Amino acid sequence: MRNLKLLPIFFILFFISQKSVAQVNPIKQFTEDPIKFLDEIKTMFEATNMDKKELKSFMEQFTLVWNSPKYDDQLKKATYSSFNQMVKKKLRILPEYRSYLIAVSNFVNSNQSEDNFTSWQECINKILNEKTNRNYSDYLDMSLNLFATNTFYKSSVVEYGSSNNKYIFEYDSIPKVIFPSLNLRCYNNQNDSGIVYNTHGVYYPYKGVFIGQGGKVNWKRTGLDENTVWAELKKYQITLKTSGFTADSVVFYNKNYFQKPLIGVLNEKVVSEKGSNISYPRFDSYSKRMLISNIAQDVDYDGGFSMHGDKFIGSGNKEKDALLIFKREGKTFLIVGANMIGITKDKFTAETANIKFYFGKDSITHPSVNMKFIIATRMLSLIRTSDGISKSPFLNSFHKVDMYFEELAWKIDDPKIDLRMLIGNTQEDAMFESSTYFRSDRYDKLQGIDQMNPLIQMRDFVKKNSDSRDFTGDTYARYLKLSANDVRPNLVRLSAMGFITYDAQADEVHVNEKLFLYIACRAGHVDYDVIQFPSVVRNASNATINLLNYDMTIFGVKQIFMSDSQNVSIYPAEQKIILRKNRDFTFAGIIHAGRFDFFGKEFSFDYDKFIINLKNVDSLRCSVKSNEPDAYGEYPLVRVKTVIENINGDLEIDNPANKSGRKNFANYPIFNSFKDS
Repeated sequence: MRNLKLLPIFFILFFISQKSVAQVNPIKQFTEDPIKFLDEIKTMFEATNMDKKELKSFMEQFTLVWNSPKYDDQLKKATYSSFNQMVKKKLRILPEYRSYLIAVSNFVNSNQSEDNFTSWQECINKILNEKTNRNYSDYLDMSLNLFATNTFYKSSVVEYGSSNNKYIFEYDSIPKVIFPSLNLRCYNNQNDSGIVYNTHGVYYPYKGVFIGQGGKVNWKRTGLDENTVWAELKKYQITLKTSGFTADSVVFYNKNYFQKPLIGVLNEKVVSEKGSNISYPRFDSYSKRMLISNIAQDVDYDGGFSMHGDKFIGSGNKEKDALLIFKREGKTFLIVGANMIGITKDKFTAETANIKFYFGKDSITHPSVNMKFIIATRMLSLIRTSDGISKSPFLNSFHKVDMYFEELAWKIDDPKIDLRMLIGNTQEDAMFESSTYFRSDRYDKLQGIDQMNPLIQMRDFVKKNSDSRDFTGDTYARYLKLSANDVRPNLVRLSAMGFITYDAQADEVHVNEKLFLYIACRAGHVDYDVIQFPSVVRNASNATINLLNYDMTIFGVKQIFMSDSQNVSIYPAEQKIILRKNRDFTFAGIIHAGRFDFFGKEFSFDYDKFIINLKNVDSLRCSVKSNEPDAYGEYPLVRVKTVIENINGDLEIDNPANKSGRKNFANYPIFNSFKDS
């Protein structure tokens, strides 16, 4: 019996080694004498020019099977009949006769009933009676694998098999194999596997299709408990040449997140994935809106649900993104939206996520950052990159500044947000720029060699479309009579500069107020300012926001130009200022205003009034024209050696409606003293 068990493997190895050659069967009619039949088989295979040693070994092995009690008279008669039919069909010795013998030998060793062999033999006879013989060899190959290892489909890439040898053969216009109950197994050439447990179905060899009903798929190979995460199937179909399948209307359970099951689509695929890279099985819910309260402490989730491997994937749709809602003191403080959000037990991640912090009625927003939240440390990181629309600034309507930095970091239990550049960054230093900042050279640079400035083009388009500021990039491309691919790079550039907000995935454009402001500024119709807070810091935060009062402390600020025309600049002490609502800020240090330099502390700037309040001036240093000309005949300014001390007052930088200095007010800057000095 030991030799019999080794026979299927021997047969497979033996016949794989044979080359396909032209074969003429010397046997025209097989006898039904069991002894003579063995001689006829030997004679037939000798006609294939097989190696004599291999043929001898094969005949010895097959003779053991042929003479075993399991190969009874009924099986022998079926073999005689099939061989004589194959003679009439003029089938090849290799592979058809070979495959038949292997299949029957494997059946003998599989401990199945003769009734099952009879039904298989009936299918064989009906296939032999078909007009074409092209399916016969494939059916025999399927059979020999099925009898040997319960594998009913095998290719160089993938194989499918049953967990048992309980199957039924039928022929209903085409052959099929019925599996009343099985664990359906799929293996690839890397020995990775997937299983549908407790299912049943029918395999159609000609089509290479398995149609199953019922069953259960778990996520055990990803490390998740099989009693915590699983999917229950209804009806599914597998095209076996692939290493996976899709099933609709499955019932999905994930007890980590949901009390009730979800309905959706299951995608199972056997691929060579290891460790944290395992992304199958995959489940995608039909519903794209569901709320999970406290998916992490103080964080809610609102959106669709997908399970890719061990990763919870939050999914949105065209109408609405998946959302993570971060709460502070029980109220919504930050919303992160993305088409896909990765959620595991350790962290939440998203690429190209749009974000919005709520500072009362104001906000900080960005259209495309990389988000990562570590659950254990409760640390949130939002990273602005140099790619595409991610290069856009953070728009801050509370302080009214456009913020150019790389990472916003917030430990969500702390009342402080850090704004900083990443170590080893490739971008420029951080910049905090007034939302009404304007330079004509920046406007002109946008136009380049084009006939019309792109800001003017977009403004005209908005006007022709009933002043609607929301439209698609494709619509705008048609207006310009260009292809969408030609227009997208310019939309990304305008978004990076804050003139529009462009969602590249959805191809949606929103025109920001800054675009109209720039056009009006260039035409001289409105006032603007030239206020920027450049921050140069190494290996530390460029700024922090105090969440108790929303004050933003900016570090590394060496100089602030307040007015070019009036020659007013600020040199903050310790290179630090505290920015408050609407660009008001406090500082200590030096104020240079025309011929005056104020030294002191507790200074505060009022943006609307365009005044610096000088609460505590230590000293005032003045400059006057020299009495003697220099080498060029000019009378340079020289500092007065005497300083004025204990000053209190304010400095009017320019007319509040002339922050840009486009008009000439010669009496500014004006210093008003409130007490004797």
